[in-house]
Parts: sequence; C-alpha cells; structure tokens
Amino acid sequence: MIRWVLSLKRKLTKKEESLIFHFQKYGINKPDHPKALDRYVYSPEELLRNTTTEPDGEGFWINLGGIKEFVNYVTEQCLNRDREKILQYFQSQAANIEQEKKRIKEELELWEGLSNIINSLETPARSLDVFFHQPKIKTFQEIAIFNISPERIQQCVDCLATKESIERSEKGKRGTIVTVQSVHAS
Repeated sequence: MIRWVLSLKRKLTKKEESLIFHFQKYGINKPDHPKALDRYVYSPEELLRNTTTEPDGEGFWINLGGIKEFVNYVTEQCLNRDREKILQYFQSQAANIEQEKKRIKEELELWEGLSNIINSLETPARSLDVFFHQPKIKTFQEIAIFNISPERIQQCVDCLATKESIERSEKGKRGTIVTVQSVHAS
C-alpha cells in the first residue's frame, strides 16, 4: 500500500495517511487460503475516497458497512516528504526482508530435518532426554569396578540364586550353618 501511496501525484491529508497506516498491515492482495478475520484492502483509492469518518479525540471512527472501527491519527505525517528517499528506504527494507525470509526458510529446513531424524528413532523421547542431559552425562567418570561383563553379572546372580547350596557347602566345611543377620539401627 505504501508503494501505491508513493505513486500518487498529490499529498495526503492526515486522515488519509492515518487510514493508510492503519490498514497497511492487511496488504492489498487477497489471501490465497483465507481464514476467519483475514482482511485485505482491495482498493486503497476507494478506501480513501469512500470512507465516512466520525472524529473522536486522538482519531476517528470509520464505517465498515454496519461495523465501526477506530483509527488513531498518525502522530506525524511522513509520506508527504521526499518520496524518492521513502521509496529507496522501503526497497532496501524489502531486500532485507527477502534475505531474512531466506535465512528463516533455511533454518526451518534444518529444524524439519532434525524433527524427521528424531521421529525416526525408536524411542525419540528417551533420545532427546539423553541429548539434553549430555553435559551431565559427560561429567560422569568411568569406575573400573563397574566394568563387569554381562556374563560375570549373570554368574553373580546365579550364585545368589543358589543360596541354599552355598549354605550347605559351608555347613559341611565347618559343621555349622552360616546365617546372615541384619542389624537394624534404632
């Protein structure tokens, strides 16, 4: 809409400039996939020419066919100044926006790729938990006594499972039953 305003061969009134700034966020293109509350200005010229207003303090009310909307006056008119400088400014901003859009698109592709990788894991939640706790995990030191093979662990479990045979063996050697007593602190 600003580009359209800059192409005009006349200066804008404060009311007109206020309308332009108020509605510029909607743009002049019809949304491809409209949803509730979407809007666009199909004719900026008609907006300026056919809008009835009702002044009210720091702005005015406009009639939108049975609905009234409040528009603040611009604090300072700026579109009537050197239009060539304004146009250059907006062109440079458009270039910056295009670069930012490209950067955001590339970042989005990276995040989508990461999401695909995570979702392809067998246990994505567990994997993410490990990833986010990675600094903590790295601080753990390896303790040699815990480097026990699965086979050795199984041998220990088997030994505990055959407690009775161990007790009988000890009874035969010493002639007495070895008992294990638990001492409970009071």
